[in-house]
Amino acid sequence: MRGTGGEPFLRKDWDSVVTSLSDIGYKDIDITTNGMLISTYLEEKGGLPRGLSVLKVSLDTYDPERFKEITGGGDLSKVMSGVREAGKHTYTRANRVMLRSEMTPSEIERYVDFCRGLGVKQIQFLDLVHYENLGRNDKAFWSREFVAFPEFKTIVQKLYPEAEFKLTSDQFGVAFHRTQLSDGLTLGFKDSRFTMRDESCWTCPVFCQEGRCLIRIATDGNITFCPDYRGELPSFDAKQAFRDNSLPDKIQGLGEIVENSRRTNTIELFTNKHGLRLPEEY
Repeated sequence: MRGTGGEPFLRKDWDSVVTSLSDIGYKDIDITTNGMLISTYLEEKGGLPRGLSVLKVSLDTYDPERFKEITGGGDLSKVMSGVREAGKHTYTRANRVMLRSEMTPSEIERYVDFCRGLGVKQIQFLDLVHYENLGRNDKAFWSREFVAFPEFKTIVQKLYPEAEFKLTSDQFGVAFHRTQLSDGLTLGFKDSRFTMRDESCWTCPVFCQEGRCLIRIATDGNITFCPDYRGELPSFDAKQAFRDNSLPDKIQGLGEIVENSRRTNTIELFTNKHGLRLPEEY
């Protein structure tokens, strides 16, 4: 169960949600945060909630001014101290979207060293995702900045010869590659060239980049099996389904989607549908 946002730390009862999920049997619970409220929370509570497996922090830069620009005034030093302290209580991971303009050996090495200094156990590099259904005119940006795994892997293995990436088997949805460096730090790369799809995906009006990658449960009770950010695809209201006793059938339908989905190389189909350009090496 993965808590995302928005910003989960703005929800006053996020910690009780985590603990409740743990109490009913969830073994793997994580939260993704921008990190700006970690220190405040730890000062108030003295620790992190029972049941939290991983704290993921979005850190797209180690430069304080760039961080301030990206986050609208965020204080990187406060985030850094919060991440260091959080690492004493749970497994911490840094997330960074990998852009082509920033993918140089020196930049990757400096970022890895920065994360080492924070004591994080894992760095997850994310490929750039294009959201056609949000109406953003960023096709040129995506085509210019998208990085596919083979290029990233080449640079990393030159920096760290011991790095041997393996495709993980514990993730549903897009492909994930991981390697462990000699000091134990794990590097990962999210690879949306390969996505889980079922038959309904091929005629989907959105045909997103990531495919069937999650069961999305919104705070208003809406459930869907897509990163469908404008609510254009079929979904259901869990609260209403509970009231009219249709929830078991609805959940069974989600299970059938899982069973019928297959991992497929879909990046060319996605870019052709949305008028995007792929890099030469993908």
